Amino acid sequence: MARSSALSLSEFLKTRKKELLLLGEFEAIQAGREEEGMRILISLAKELKEEGTPVGNIIRINKEGITVWGVNVALGEQDENTIGVDLSSFPCFIWARDEAEERKVLIGEPLVVQGGFLKGKRIISLTTPVFYQGRFNGIIIANFLIEELAKKYIEPLGLSPKTHYTILSEKGTVITSTFKELIGKNILQIQEEKNWPEDSKALVRRALRGEEEAIRHSFINVLSGETSKAISAYSPAKINGSFWSVWVSVPYGEIEKLILPFRQNQIFALIVVLGGTLVLAAIYVLGMRVSQKDGFLNGYYQARGRRGKNKKS
Repeated sequence: MARSSALSLSEFLKTRKKELLLLGEFEAIQAGREEEGMRILISLAKELKEEGTPVGNIIRINKEGITVWGVNVALGEQDENTIGVDLSSFPCFIWARDEAEERKVLIGEPLVVQGGFLKGKRIISLTTPVFYQGRFNGIIIANFLIEELAKKYIEPLGLSPKTHYTILSEKGTVITSTFKELIGKNILQIQEEKNWPEDSKALVRRALRGEEEAIRHSFINVLSGETSKAISAYSPAKINGSFWSVWVSVPYGEIEKLILPFRQNQIFALIVVLGGTLVLAAIYVLGMRVSQKDGFLNGYYQARGRRGKNKKS
């Protein structure tokens, strides 16, 4: 489940990255020609809407950091609520203005939207700089609703209602989780505050190195504080040199419930096979005994017959 979700998220982000880079190559968008540029954005928004792609909105920001165009993907039309917002202090804009080169894409840290139709929602964004005639001329941002990403790529794969999932950023920030109390916090700080068992701490360290593993370990329920055993797996969703770690955990008791019918079927099948084997073995032994008896009797009678003939002669 962890690996499948991670691969799906990786492919999703890679596809969105290609779309952003393609938008940045249109001269109308580079130059800031509004009518033509908005037609391009709306056309893309309608395609994404038809495909059911969980993209919230796509925004064009000028070189001063002010949003000038925006499209609502869910509606497939212009999003006027995003226009005129000053984003010049946002890390993604500062990165694009001061550090980025052409055809570079940045995955942002999770944040809560302060305005527009996504207000109050937690999002992740991809950002690419826009250059016109060799000079920085703003950025393009695509925002994704974290909750929708989880619903599409993680929740459908749950083994049971008690399956827990968490997505961590490379820095340890909890992007989303079934434990809502963790969202937005740093997992390294949480494990110290909650005094997690050492085996769980080791799992977190390996996950934040971009490793992949499935293991049985001690598990602390963040709601009850109770310690139990769980089976956890984590796998990296890689994009643009960075990664998210997708973590899935199932209480060990639930795993036992899931595999009990399988074990019972295995035992039943084993009994049937052993029973069948014993029956076949018994038939084989009985057949051998009957064959031996018949052979003995045939030999005996043949021998008697020869002795009788010799006496007569």
